[in-house]
Amino acid sequence: MKINLALFLVVITTITSCKKENTERADELIFGTHYGMCGSNCFRVFGLDDEQLQCDTTENYLPNYLTYNFTGSITLHDSLFQQVNHLLNEIPAELFTLTEKTYGCPDCHDQGGIYIELNSDGVTRRFNIDNDNTSDQSAELIEFKARIHAAVNAID
Repeated sequence: MKINLALFLVVITTITSCKKENTERADELIFGTHYGMCGSNCFRVFGLDDEQLQCDTTENYLPNYLTYNFTGSITLHDSLFQQVNHLLNEIPAELFTLTEKTYGCPDCHDQGGIYIELNSDGVTRRFNIDNDNTSDQSAELIEFKARIHAAVNAID
């Protein structure tokens, strides 16, 4: 079977040009996990920017994620920063189109949730995301959720 090289290149170019790349990037990503019924710090949250990774050590419970303010109590070791700094480039594009949203029903049946805050160009975007994969979560968001969990586990 002989393949026309020009046709092959046109097909490959068309396929690869259809992929939409995320060109948005947050100046700061605040991320963490929360659980309503736990023994101690029910809200583990971290702040990440181009220079450092910080941990908020304030004992927090997340009754209303829209009122949370990151305090950045401790700057974590550079080796931890190196393990998670890729997250700044992997934020789903859909999160840059919204100001705030709750995905699913975080912690409604003790499954916990993920908190994400993006700070970019003076705009703050806040999200509370169900740990369960719900119908309002895109595949890209579900993948990002898994990366957030991996990052929190790597830091702890």
